[in-house]
Amino acid sequence: MNGFSPCASGVGTMPSDPRKRVNFVHGFVLGADDLTQESAFLANRAEGIARDLIGYGTVSGLRVTREMLPRNGGSVAGLVVASGVALSPRGRPIVVTMPQAVALDEWLDSRRNDVPYHLVPGLESPPGDLLRLSVVLAYRQCPSDDKPGPGEPCRTDEPPRFFTRIADDFRLELRFSPPEQMLDDAIRSLQAWLRSIEIVDAPGGTLSLDDFLAALRSAALSSSPPSGTLTSPPEPLRIHRGDAADFLDAALSVWVTELRPLWQTVAPLDDAVLLAEVEMPLVAEADGRWHTADISRVVIHNERRPYLLPLRLVQELTIGEAGAVPFRVEAAGIVKGDTNSAVHRAPRFNGLRVINVVDGEITMTFDGYVQPASSGSFQYVVKALAQPAPATPTSPVWINLRAFEADGFRVGVMDATGTAIPVAQLATIEVSIEVTRYAS
Repeated sequence: MNGFSPCASGVGTMPSDPRKRVNFVHGFVLGADDLTQESAFLANRAEGIARDLIGYGTVSGLRVTREMLPRNGGSVAGLVVASGVALSPRGRPIVVTMPQAVALDEWLDSRRNDVPYHLVPGLESPPGDLLRLSVVLAYRQCPSDDKPGPGEPCRTDEPPRFFTRIADDFRLELRFSPPEQMLDDAIRSLQAWLRSIEIVDAPGGTLSLDDFLAALRSAALSSSPPSGTLTSPPEPLRIHRGDAADFLDAALSVWVTELRPLWQTVAPLDDAVLLAEVEMPLVAEADGRWHTADISRVVIHNERRPYLLPLRLVQELTIGEAGAVPFRVEAAGIVKGDTNSAVHRAPRFNGLRVINVVDGEITMTFDGYVQPASSGSFQYVVKALAQPAPATPTSPVWINLRAFEADGFRVGVMDATGTAIPVAQLATIEVSIEVTRYAS
């Protein structure tokens, strides 16, 4: 992975201006500079469209895995990057046509003198040495298809070589620190900041549009220079549900026109994308060499890897969320009539939990719950089934929806005679719940 040799050097020329294209005039003879200029203009236009409208990151494949690699009749710990495609921060496609591998101990041996400066304490007791690395994919070009060229005065018998093609290539590296990805961090941070906004039905205590946009600008520009990470507001921000669409439209306009230019680098010197971050425990040998302690303890993190979705997939997700299908499941799970979440079955979707239990009644809520109005833009449909504990005699259990409250919804649980089931018995009954939200 780290053993690629440098590309050969071509003949040095003045760089072309990517903003200009050739004006073809009848009778003029085109030279190499003209063709190079036209190629630079077309490449810059294509890169700009990809960079500004799509973004950068993994497009397909390029999975990073830990594997044992064959070496000298045995095996050694290594990392393997699968074939795939990525888009670089400049908007250039990076294609890896076949899997690439690096032997970790060999890489550590080649960086023996640098490793001690990057070690951190591990999580075990006593803490050992832990090394954090980044798997990075970068774009590069290589001159190719060399051919003999015309001779020069005082030349040697060996004819000069000229490269007639420039090939797209890549460079895979293990680095001690990840490449800068300020724009991707800013996009993730904006999404998290917008999701933290509380949408309420009551108009009291909500922000005006000017205050909302001021809070966004303050969150984005709180550091100097702006880092791209939006700081959380000191107190929850609330906007009225009827204003949500207009506020979102205004927020995105501010982000595009004012904030995004602060974090976007058109031509970064390091045209590279992060594929994974790796943590591996190390053991020091008596001769000063380092090697991986155990491949099973090598941890691969993909949380900060930027990736790109096809527009078709984004379209389907958008339509399913707010277009042709106005229904979505808000919460689901199997719980007992007990506020102790440890006794409920796992998993439970979207934080479904019990917040109160009285005779014949269980109150539940979930993350993002909002009390629906009697006549409003959305409603909840609650589906519930009750199952007595196996140790109790088999008898019908009736369950029905009672009311939607400010902090959750209440369901009634009764026996076959319509009598409220006491709290002690509710703790033994499992209730299957699904809450669906539908909008107008």
